[in-house]
Amino acid sequence: MKSMNNATQQKILLLIIFLSGVTALGYQVLWTRIFGLVFGLTVYAVSTVLTAFMAGLALGSYLFGRWSEKKNPLILFICIETGIALFALLFPLLFDLQSTVYSGLFKIIPQNFYVKNAVRFLFSFLFLLIPTTLMGGTLPVAGKIMVKTRFTLGKTVGRIYSLNNLGAVLGCFIAGFILMHTVGVRGTMIFAALINSINIILLILLRKFVPKYEPKIEEDLQKWKKSDSRRFYFLVLLVFAVEGFCALGYEVIWTRILLDFSYDKSSYFMSTVIISFVFGLAFGSYLISKVVDRSKKPALLFGWIEVAIGLTALLLLTAFPYMLDYLIQLRPAYSESWWRSMGYEYLMFFLIMLIPTTLMGMAYPVVSKLYITHLTQVGRRLGTIGYLDTIGSILGAFSAGFLLIPLFGVVHSTIVLAAGNLLLGLVLIIFAGESLPSTRWKRAGMIILFTGLVLYTLPDKEYFKYWQTAQPADRLLFYEEGSCTTVAVPQHLDGVTELAINGSVTAYAEYHDIRVHKLLAHLPYLLHNNPQRALVIGLGMGVTANSLVKADSLLVDCVEISPEVKMAAQSSFAVLNENVLNRNNFNFILDDGRSHLQITSHKYDIISSNAVNARLSGNLYTTEFYQLCKQRLAENGIMCQWLSTNWILESEYKMLLKSFIEVFPNTSLWCLNAGHLLLIGTPEPLKIDYQNFRNKIKRNSVSSDLKDYGLSKANAVLALYVCASGEITAYIGSSTDNRDDLPLVEMSRVVNMARNPDIIESIYNQKKNLESILAGHSLSPEDSITLHNYFLAEKLLLESTLKSRYTKKPMEALQALIKATQLAPDNYTLHKNLAILYYAGGNRYQAIKSLMRAINIHPKLAENHERLGILYFESALYEDALVAFKNALLLEPERPLPRYYRAAIFKLLNKPLLAISDLREIINYFPKYIDAYYSLALIYEEQKDFKNALKYYRHCYNLNSDYKNVGDKIKEIESLAGGY
Repeated sequence: MKSMNNATQQKILLLIIFLSGVTALGYQVLWTRIFGLVFGLTVYAVSTVLTAFMAGLALGSYLFGRWSEKKNPLILFICIETGIALFALLFPLLFDLQSTVYSGLFKIIPQNFYVKNAVRFLFSFLFLLIPTTLMGGTLPVAGKIMVKTRFTLGKTVGRIYSLNNLGAVLGCFIAGFILMHTVGVRGTMIFAALINSINIILLILLRKFVPKYEPKIEEDLQKWKKSDSRRFYFLVLLVFAVEGFCALGYEVIWTRILLDFSYDKSSYFMSTVIISFVFGLAFGSYLISKVVDRSKKPALLFGWIEVAIGLTALLLLTAFPYMLDYLIQLRPAYSESWWRSMGYEYLMFFLIMLIPTTLMGMAYPVVSKLYITHLTQVGRRLGTIGYLDTIGSILGAFSAGFLLIPLFGVVHSTIVLAAGNLLLGLVLIIFAGESLPSTRWKRAGMIILFTGLVLYTLPDKEYFKYWQTAQPADRLLFYEEGSCTTVAVPQHLDGVTELAINGSVTAYAEYHDIRVHKLLAHLPYLLHNNPQRALVIGLGMGVTANSLVKADSLLVDCVEISPEVKMAAQSSFAVLNENVLNRNNFNFILDDGRSHLQITSHKYDIISSNAVNARLSGNLYTTEFYQLCKQRLAENGIMCQWLSTNWILESEYKMLLKSFIEVFPNTSLWCLNAGHLLLIGTPEPLKIDYQNFRNKIKRNSVSSDLKDYGLSKANAVLALYVCASGEITAYIGSSTDNRDDLPLVEMSRVVNMARNPDIIESIYNQKKNLESILAGHSLSPEDSITLHNYFLAEKLLLESTLKSRYTKKPMEALQALIKATQLAPDNYTLHKNLAILYYAGGNRYQAIKSLMRAINIHPKLAENHERLGILYFESALYEDALVAFKNALLLEPERPLPRYYRAAIFKLLNKPLLAISDLREIINYFPKYIDAYYSLALIYEEQKDFKNALKYYRHCYNLNSDYKNVGDKIKEIESLAGGY
């Protein structure tokens, strides 16, 4: 039988290696997602899956490396691809089986935090051990087949490693960006199994047409003495293992930094990071394969590579702030094209990581060249190298996520890892080189000097802490870089405090947002006859949990994925949530929401899901998630789901509605404002007895909690109703649901994060008939008219929003609000919005009148007194302004703007000491408020106090050297005062 020529064999083998990489990383992306649906998406669960995955790779590399020396490597390769393909095809059946066992197990064992994670690790490890062990055997077996002479060993290994990683890049891109978005998770897995099948066919052809190859045993080319070889090999392998440790540590740290930077934090982001990392490995391996076999000092080359990795990792820290500043300037110009906007951003992430990852990719071929001295050792020693690299990677990922970042933060963690690269690189350069000792130490000195210069350029360790504030003058009340998330609580100059998770704001401590969080608790509570136990998914600021805890002392479980969010709730929002975490009837559960529902044996009367946007927490918005919720609801249980109208298409909004109503056919939709909606799922079609509802809302535990938010009257709450199942079903039409297998909403490519006016308009059109949910004739004629007026007022508020913000018809918007205030004269929001519209139209007098009506309804909001003071100030009514600012400060003494404007008034009234006192008080609370420093400096300059003037001008300069004319001011005063 005619055999293939060598060139054809090589091309086919390289294609097989490339396709093997395509499937390997494609499977990793798929398995991580699928396991997250059952085990949860906590950092512990995801890390557990990743650790199990990599442990299998390490084991496979070790075992197949040794077997390849004894067995026919082509047959081994066929077995590897066959085993992987069979596992992929049987995956749905096997996974459903293990999920059933996993869930059943928690009915007989304690649901302790550590027990849960131990069980997750065991299930992940055992389930993924077989396919990942097979994948781990790919490189050593391929190396055994392809390496035929040690003179080209580095080049051959480099090509294998490069092509395998390049295939992984393509596999990750196809799976993460294309297939999961089009054919779904299972379709992507079948596609990967087909590629494995192609590999099997190609390997069988090679087995049939390629004659058995017997390598020629070449002389050991190693130049070190036998007594020194063992120590040298130990050093080389140690450095390589540490390099693997550092590489995955960097990946974890860079992911955390870039996640905070990223505009779109969806699943596409993680795919981008993986692609960037693996492409760098492929590119570096390809580049070094060209020269490694010609290098006379590969150990010295390896040392320089390690030093370069450490230095570039440090330089990246210097580059990150500039990249962030550029992105912030760039984003206002983003187009509606996702590929142009997010593609450009992801390209930046890709390029900024390319240099260090390329250097990392150079290490594998160099180490292979150093460690493999005989062709009979190729498979075994490649297996050893792969094993050590993977074990180092596992430890690096674990240490960075669970130890380094929580202990040191991202800046110092990077320095620790870079020190490892630099130190071991120096050891190789000094002790493994062949040059004169003086030359070695000179090189070491140069490296240390350059490292010192790089360290000098690094951003302050607080940089990644303080960029979390949206505006330069904001103050940061809380910041924690944890193993799970980075959580920050910035406060703006207008007094609004935010909860930001991984750079994305998820909650605001302001009137309208708190209203939403309270209704997430009270609306399902008011609609249930006798709730005893409730589940809140997502702690956030703790407002929803607290409202349920106070309502008839329900027993409340709250499941939260991030321990850092719990810390923020305990510190920055303790007053707002009334220290809910210390209440006896509150039970905090650190876990993923879906995971808890999967394993808990409790039945709940109320489940309230207060997740973040569906784009960022897609697992909590699918049909399967709602099915889990329904299974955990008691017989008369009520499901409450928060929805937003922003950052999605109307078609995707319909998918979210479809998923909910598919599981809860008796659904009602409630609109709290133009940005926030609630879906309520009840066991029977919703019918409300008005008198009972009104009596229940009058209970002290409810009315006292809702009074300050305009919701202590039944009319105000019921007016938020939009429509029920019939109207929702007609609206969504033939829309598909949002499923685990095809999570289209999570993978949405909408760029604009603003509210979608089409969704708001649909809500406006659906808001027609409140009487349909009222049982019998429980309303008096007077109550019926009042309730109808409140309902219509809420609809007019939506109309005003649409016409003022989207259709640009300010007069029609104004008329709608005026009519709404006549229908519901005690509605605070209507009067406040009316004041805003009057002000925007230049009618300051009417704006003041409307704002004063809003204050009369709700006198405890400092922001309104502050705004009233500013309106008086702009109208030159300074005495009235001083009264308004005083009222604002009585409510919130730390607010900066009332003091800032009051200082301006005191300056105008020639009361500089009072102005100075207010400005200094502002700086005490908001030390980065540059306007306060500048105003203070101006007053001191007018008072001829040049020393203090210069002091505060310099503060301005340090905060922003381009601010106004501060540089000229400093020079002017220095010349006047002779310098200080």
